[in-house]
Amino acid sequence: MRGVPVVLVAVLATAFVVCRANAVPAAGGWPGYVRFEVQEAIKNPRPHPRLLATAADFERLRTSTNELVRLGGERLLFEADQMRTFPLPTRKLEGRRMLTVSQRALSRILTLSFAYRLTGSSRYAARALAEAETVCGFKDWNPSHFLDTAEMTLAVSIAYDWLQDEMTAGQRTKLREGLVKLGLSEPNGAVKTGGWATADNTWGQVCQAGLSAGAIALMDEEPALAEEILVRAATALPRPMKAFAPAGGFPEGPAAYWPYAMEFNVVALAAFAQAVGTDFGLGELPGLRASADYLDSVTGPTGILFNYADAGTLPDQTKVALRAPSAASFWLARRFNRADTLARFELPLYRAYCADRTPLNPTPRRAARRLLPLALLWLDPAAASTPGAETPLCRLIPGRVPIAVQRTGWARDDWFVGLKGGSPSSPHGHMDGGSFVLDAKGVRWASDLGSDDSDRLEQAERNLWSTAQNSDRWKIFRLGAGSHNVVRINKGLQYAGGSALFVAFTNGPVSKAVLDLKSLYPGVAAATRTSTLIPGGGLILQDRFAGMAKGSVLRWQMVTPARVKSNEKNVLVLVQRGPGGEDVELELKVSDRFARWTDEPLDSAPNPEEAPNPGYTLVSFTLLAPESGTLDYSVLFSAR
Repeated sequence: MRGVPVVLVAVLATAFVVCRANAVPAAGGWPGYVRFEVQEAIKNPRPHPRLLATAADFERLRTSTNELVRLGGERLLFEADQMRTFPLPTRKLEGRRMLTVSQRALSRILTLSFAYRLTGSSRYAARALAEAETVCGFKDWNPSHFLDTAEMTLAVSIAYDWLQDEMTAGQRTKLREGLVKLGLSEPNGAVKTGGWATADNTWGQVCQAGLSAGAIALMDEEPALAEEILVRAATALPRPMKAFAPAGGFPEGPAAYWPYAMEFNVVALAAFAQAVGTDFGLGELPGLRASADYLDSVTGPTGILFNYADAGTLPDQTKVALRAPSAASFWLARRFNRADTLARFELPLYRAYCADRTPLNPTPRRAARRLLPLALLWLDPAAASTPGAETPLCRLIPGRVPIAVQRTGWARDDWFVGLKGGSPSSPHGHMDGGSFVLDAKGVRWASDLGSDDSDRLEQAERNLWSTAQNSDRWKIFRLGAGSHNVVRINKGLQYAGGSALFVAFTNGPVSKAVLDLKSLYPGVAAATRTSTLIPGGGLILQDRFAGMAKGSVLRWQMVTPARVKSNEKNVLVLVQRGPGGEDVELELKVSDRFARWTDEPLDSAPNPEEAPNPGYTLVSFTLLAPESGTLDYSVLFSAR
C-alpha cells in the first residue's frame, strides 16, 4: 500500500469490501483488488468492440437526433473522406522522435475506424486497416522515446478492436503481432517498461493509457501480458494524477500539456470502466473533478490561455495559445455531471470546429486534435441546454505550480490577469515565477511567448531537460528569465531551485493576490509581488524588494504584442487593434518618478535554432537600489 493516496485507499477499500467481500483476499489490499478485477475481466472478456465503446454505443450514436452528435458526425466524415486519400505513413524520425508519425497514425486510424462504426461503410475500415498494417510493418515504434510507442499502440489497438468484423485472418494476425512485438512486450516476452512506468508527469498518463489499450484489445488472446499491463497501469496512474490535486490545476500549463495529459488519462479511465467494469476509483482522486473548471479559469476573455510554463501554441496555431476544444472536457462533464462547464467556451469552440470545412493538412507536424472524435462518445445530450458554470471570477488554484486568476467578468472586453507561482524546476518549467498575463478591452497586453521547438533545439544539441542553475535550458530565450514578465536583478536569472508561493488571496470585491518571491532571488531579504484587480477595470501590480545591495539594478519587464504610442518619463501608452477593428490603448504608469520606460523589439531569434518572436516588444524600466536596499513601487494599468 506504500505510496497509494489515502483517499484512494479509502474509496477502494469501501468498494471492494461492499462488492467483493467474500472474494478479494484481505491481504491483497488495494493492489490485490485491482488484480482481482483485472483477472475477472480477462476470464470473461467482453466482445469486440470493447475498447472505449461497445456496439450499443455506436448504435446509439447512429440513431441519435441530438444536434451535437449530428455536427460531430458530419465533421468526422468530412475528415475521414480526406484521410482516405492521404499517403500511407513511413517510419521517419525528427531528431530522436517519431512522434509526428505516431500522432498522424492515431488521428487517421481513430477517425477512419469511427467513420466505419457510424456508417458501416467498408471503405473507411479498409483505409484504417491499411494504415494499421503499414505501421505494423515498421521495424519498431521508436521505444527509446516511448511516447511514440504508446500513441502508436493506442492507434493500432483501436483498429484491432473496432474493425474485427472487417479484418481478414491475415490482417488480424499482422495487427496482433504488431501490437505484441512493437507495442507491449520485449523479445523475451517481458512487458515493455522504462522510466515512464513510474513517472509522475505526462509521460505516465500517455504511456500507461496507450499500453492499456493494447492490453484490452488483446485481453482474450494474450491474457498474461494483458493482466500485467493493466494492473501496472491502474496502480501507477495515481502518481501522475497527483498533478491535478488539490484543485484541478496542472503544473505543465493548459495549452498543449493539460489536453495531452488529461485526454490520455481519461482514455485510460474510460477504457478500464468499459472493459473491466471499473476505473478502480481513480476517477475520484483529488483534483480530477475540479479540473472540469480549470480551462475556463485560465482562458482569458480574448480566448487566449494563460499559457505559463511550457504551454505554448498548439501545432496548428500561430503566435498565441488559443483555447481549443478537448475531448477530455466532454468526458469530465459527463463523468461528474457537469454539463454546465461546457457552455461558456467548450461548446462554441466545438460547434465552430465541426462547422469548419477548411481542407485538412495531410502532413501536420503534430495532429493536435487527434482524440477529439472521442467527444462524440462522451457528449452529454443535455449539454446544449445547460446554463454556464458558476466558476468564480477570481481564484487561487493551489498545487505543485500554484496560479492565481483574476477577472472582472466573462465578457470580451472584461479584464483578466493570470499570475504564476511555482518553481522553474517543475515539469516543463520556465523562469517565470511572478510572471503575469493581462487581457483588457478585448485584446491581450501582457503575453507569454510559450515554449520553443524541442525537436529543433535537441538537434542543435541544446540541453533542454536539465533544470540545474547553470543549465543550457535557461539560456534559451523563451525558457529563461529574459522573455517573461518578471523582475530581474543585475540581469541575472531566477534561482532554479526556488519557488514563488502565494501568501495571501482575496476574491472580492477587490481581488488581491500576493506572491512571496524571495526564494527565487537568494540575494535579497524579502521580495513580493501583489496583483490588485480594480472593480470595473484596471490593475495595480506592486513589487517590494528589500535587502538588496546598494546600486543593484532592478529591471521590471513585460512582453507585449502592442505598439508603443507614447513614452513620457514614467508613463507608457500602448496601442493595438481591438476586436472590432478599432484602436484600443493601455496606459502603464510607474509610481517611482525616476523610472524611465524603454522598448526593445523581439522579432528576430536570439540564435538560429530558436524561434523568432515577430510582432512582440519587450517594454521595461530599471531602478537602482538605494542605501536602504529597499525598492517599493507599483505599476498602474488603465484603459484609455
